Amino acid sequence: MPELFIERPGQPRRSVALDKDVVTLGKRHDCDVLLDSPFVSRTHARVELENGGYAIVDPGSLNGVMLNGKRIEPNKRYELARSDQIVIAEFTLTFWETDELDATVAWRGPAAGTLFVDEAAHKVWVGDTEIHGLQPIPFKLLSYLYANKGRVCTKDEIGEHVWGAVEVGGKPVPQYDDTLLQQAVHRVRQKIEPPGSDQRFLHNVRPSGYRLEVTSDAGKET
Repeated sequence: MPELFIERPGQPRRSVALDKDVVTLGKRHDCDVLLDSPFVSRTHARVELENGGYAIVDPGSLNGVMLNGKRIEPNKRYELARSDQIVIAEFTLTFWETDELDATVAWRGPAAGTLFVDEAAHKVWVGDTEIHGLQPIPFKLLSYLYANKGRVCTKDEIGEHVWGAVEVGGKPVPQYDDTLLQQAVHRVRQKIEPPGSDQRFLHNVRPSGYRLEVTSDAGKET
């Protein structure tokens, strides 16, 4: 049966079976898939079954829906294929469909030219090559960007996650500065985009922050 694997930073992955012709996603408690976030609309998206195939539809949400790194247009059907990634706010949903012939799929590692981060195992791959030597701070930064891949993460957002924050005047203030952040970004790039390589995964989006793409050269500097 088709499923959605749902990931959110700081929470365990969960799965939801697509056992209806129309599955609703949003923060309303009567949605089939509850995405509890202030950045998610009441009914943010639908997964629809039609003519034997599944599609994602954004009915007009405020913050939109990303499919494989690109924002989809409201009220249009976008066909889903196995392993397609849907991003809604801080949630990453992976569409997975099996049948009796391939219910058990052997994983042969990440595809060539793609980045894969296993936060639990503290491992990073580019294609089938495991990347070694990434220290805790750069790894924490990379893991956060990977969990939010395809989305621009602000400097303060990254700083608070990686270095923490203290409350000043009733507001959280991240405990970092631009130098610390730039050093950590540089160390990440040294590992996943080594000198002489044409790989580009980590993009500086000026002046707001950084965006990580899992496919090399999937985006450009802004």
